[in-house]
Amino acid sequence: VLEARPQLSIRVVDERRRDEILAAAPAATAILARTAPIDRAVISAARELKVVSRHGVGYDNVDVAALNERRIPLAIAANANRVSVAEHALTMLLVLAKDAVAHDHAVRTGNWLIRNEVRAFELMGRLLLLLGFGRIGREVAVRARAFGRRVDVFDPYVEEESLAAVGASKAADLDAAIAATDAVSLHLPLNDATRHVIDARRLALMRPRALLV
Repeated sequence: VLEARPQLSIRVVDERRRDEILAAAPAATAILARTAPIDRAVISAARELKVVSRHGVGYDNVDVAALNERRIPLAIAANANRVSVAEHALTMLLVLAKDAVAHDHAVRTGNWLIRNEVRAFELMGRLLLLLGFGRIGREVAVRARAFGRRVDVFDPYVEEESLAAVGASKAADLDAAIAATDAVSLHLPLNDATRHVIDARRLALMRPRALLV
């Protein structure tokens, strides 16, 4: 899309190479980032900077305070990968429930008797707890319901009517919800309020065979 605009000069740098990012920053009018840290040093070096755009929803790799000081906006690709991430979360739940990695290894090495160990279990009827009900969390809820799962949501900013529209219920107490659920899937922005929301204490509350994505 950008290369089709002849008035733009585009430089692609290796997001793993901080020296390359810092070297390219002074000439940048805009920065498009994935996981590269766009910290205060990069922002300070980019004296011509007018906008930063983050591919995806989370932006914990961007120093928003440094941008605010210079009144530089930060854009996010809010809907770009919500379906892909939701499908991936369901994939991980299935991989865990079916113990797919162990079964794959076993049959590749000729151990067909692993089927007698009954290590897998069904998702149908089991309770899934979603932490966060934004764009991605909502997509996960819809797909989980299609698997016959019950879905609870812990999100203090969402009304029960929004949850009811996709067949989910509101969890009022996080500790109680974690102790009662069969699986937890996290769909939260990383900030001071959510960092380590699943800690040692809450892991200890979970059932022995509960899943965490």
